[in-house]
Amino acid sequence: MTCSPELNIRDFVEKFKDIDDSRWGEYMLSKDPLYGKMDQESKSEIIRNSIKCAEEEYEKISQQISTKGLQEYIENEEINVVYEDEVLQSIYTYLSLYIAKNKTIIISDYTIDLIKKEIEKEEIGDIIDTDKLVDIAMAHELFHHIEEKSEKIYTREKNMRYLLFRKIKREACAAAASEIAAVRFSKLVTGITYCPSVFEIIAGKFINIKNLCQQVK
Repeated sequence: MTCSPELNIRDFVEKFKDIDDSRWGEYMLSKDPLYGKMDQESKSEIIRNSIKCAEEEYEKISQQISTKGLQEYIENEEINVVYEDEVLQSIYTYLSLYIAKNKTIIISDYTIDLIKKEIEKEEIGDIIDTDKLVDIAMAHELFHHIEEKSEKIYTREKNMRYLLFRKIKREACAAAASEIAAVRFSKLVTGITYCPSVFEIIAGKFINIKNLCQQVK
């Protein structure tokens, strides 16, 4: 696979939308400040277990979602869903945000509209569509809701630690593990065949493409 930082958005999406979840996970983990201090075995373990965690949580509720639908399931969980038109920095390059203290999912209409415009502008609607954007966002944040309810879930439990300088320290990349799992979970819930993280590229073009190419090649 040829990879160049000069790739335009269409070329980039065509090349990377079908990259498997483990490679996307490697990239997400690479953004953590402690990434360089971890050995490859530890990185692989976090990615593998995060994906497995998402699959296990999905299996627990897949029948209910299949029967009721995602939005009804979220309503039954008494989760509030708010659509926000403002440009909020915290969700500017993301579709959504989960506020645990009041069980609220914020959907960024601004980001969704931005993605739709970029897809139209770049004429890539033939290779990736926006039909399930809201469901992808909801499913992603539903996983974070599940995390808040489950103290023993992998992405929160005590084995998210690593040995550094002969001392056990809590690992900052627990946040990355959570995102890896949420991305996988949203893919399973919505049934899309590509990694939803590809929308990050379309939304803000903020990703260092050269760095991402190095991670997923």
